[in-house]
Amino acid sequence: MISPSQIDRLLLANRSKSSIESMVRSIETEGLDFQEFFKYIEDVPNNRKWHFTWLLTHLIESNPEVNTADQKLLFEYLKKTSIKGVKRDLWRSLTFIDINEAISGEVFNLGLNVIRSQNESIAARAHAMLVLTNIAKPYNELCDELLMVFKSLKNDESAGVRSRVKNLSKRLERLN
Repeated sequence: MISPSQIDRLLLANRSKSSIESMVRSIETEGLDFQEFFKYIEDVPNNRKWHFTWLLTHLIESNPEVNTADQKLLFEYLKKTSIKGVKRDLWRSLTFIDINEAISGEVFNLGLNVIRSQNESIAARAHAMLVLTNIAKPYNELCDELLMVFKSLKNDESAGVRSRVKNLSKRLERLN
């Protein structure tokens, strides 16, 4: 397994996209302990935490089969972080994952708060919308609830939020 301290050294030396892709390939081969990963980044300075979550996003995009225990670790870290770049990356990571039912309710509730909040970054709100849409798809009641929330956001001040609302509303309406 690749240790978080190895990842840290590699990120400090070079965090270009090609370097991130190389790290992802190494992790795919050697593995990554999510518990060790999230424990390690607790002690990393705030201005570098997003480097780790950016790597994690690329890893999960390539390997979306994340087990329930690791999904819980990711979600627990998302709940407690206040760093906007980290939140954005973790919400984006969740867009690639088939969220396990054991945590989908909690993820959905937090996501509802995020997408309504003007204090969250536009990217985090947009990614949270997609996560909620993915969770809601099999459940008509959740689709209806989410469509009502999206309707309340149609006049949001952010063009990015309005665009995401429009596209995801169409997707949900086709399901009903």
